[in-house]
Amino acid sequence: MANVPYQQDLWRWGGSVPGGTLTADMSREMNQVTHMDAQDYGGSGRLVDLTETECWTLARTRPVGRLAWSGPGGLTVVPVNFSLDGETVIVRTAAYSAIGRECDDCAVAFQIDELDERMRSGWSVQMRGWAHVDHGQVGGPEPQVWPSGAKTLRLRITVTEVSGRRLVPASNA
Repeated sequence: MANVPYQQDLWRWGGSVPGGTLTADMSREMNQVTHMDAQDYGGSGRLVDLTETECWTLARTRPVGRLAWSGPGGLTVVPVNFSLDGETVIVRTAAYSAIGRECDDCAVAFQIDELDERMRSGWSVQMRGWAHVDHGQVGGPEPQVWPSGAKTLRLRITVTEVSGRRLVPASNA
């Protein structure tokens, strides 16, 4: 069943599959897979868009987010401690880190979330912006950095776009 196409693929292929024609057995297997997918992966919660104010309020409640950028090695995503200075994200890092080497004057994305696996609920806030490295202490709130070592570089992310969603569990949907 690993190579069985989904119904939308069959429609696009006009009833044939790459390298052959759809057989009755393949059609039955495809329907079983489609039915299984709907049954096993269909969630019962509801996604709700967050307002920009809700996004900033929720972001202030978490000490760790994920910083993403496109560097010489491709896309990179790393968890970091952060703080917020108004609507600017502050990250402390070592001068020799990939963040320090690759993120200055760079477009970045930043994501913060909280998930409750038991309740199948949570929220996620995504930010996009521009990162700039400040050397030394510039003022404003400092992140409480968890890893040891000198974190002499301060990365400021000027946020240009923020959005988020909350997954409301089925019992509240």
